[in-house]
Amino acid sequence: MPQFLLVAAAGAAAYAAYRVVRREMIRVGERLAEVRVPREIGEAPSLVRGADGVYRPER
Repeated sequence: MPQFLLVAAAGAAAYAAYRVVRREMIRVGERLAEVRVPREIGEAPSLVRGADGVYRPER
């Protein structure tokens, strides 16, 4: 019986943590939607390969 109570407590804690993380993900998603700036299709910066072989945004 004590093992069942331990497993039940662990399950309840995992479910509570899942709900907290899910709520936080929704909050962060809403916040990002507020600050996100919509871009036109042609406005995306293209990448240019530098002399050192690293790709960087075109200026």
